[in-house]
Amino acid sequence: MSAEIWWRLTKPVSRPVPASGPRADPDRDRARVLTAIALASVAAGAINVAAAATVGRGSTQNLAFFSVVAAAQLVWGVVSMAEAPRWWLAVGAAGNLAVVATWVVSRTVGLPLGDYAGITLPVGLPDALATAGTCPSAVPSSAAPTARGAPRSRSNSPRYASSASRQPAGNSR
Repeated sequence: MSAEIWWRLTKPVSRPVPASGPRADPDRDRARVLTAIALASVAAGAINVAAAATVGRGSTQNLAFFSVVAAAQLVWGVVSMAEAPRWWLAVGAAGNLAVVATWVVSRTVGLPLGDYAGITLPVGLPDALATAGTCPSAVPSSAAPTARGAPRSRSNSPRYASSASRQPAGNSR
């Protein structure tokens, strides 16, 4: 069978195509941003695990703080990569804002209570990196407008129409 006969026998298949040309999928972009934020939280949590192991040796207060923050950041990051409803993003944002605020206060005027009350702590590379990883995690409730949910099918999207439905009536092949 020649190729020409084969082409005549085959029928065009209706496939979803963008209604107004190729575009970036906004759901995919949101998922990428949320994944980057979640990975930053996991990285900050890993640094806080190391801080709990080193800084926490001398003080039960430090050990408790860094352990709780590390566990929260790790759990939040992992759960956010799997499924992240809006309330979960808001919880993570509030918790990470509290951690960033604690870090800024401890490096500028000193904490008001505890072992280091009134002492201004120096800025070190590990704590600056952990805070830099925490900052993006504090933004999701406002920056990531929708949480990940069930992916929306392109064929059900109003932006997409099948190529067969865009043909004029009475123009069949």
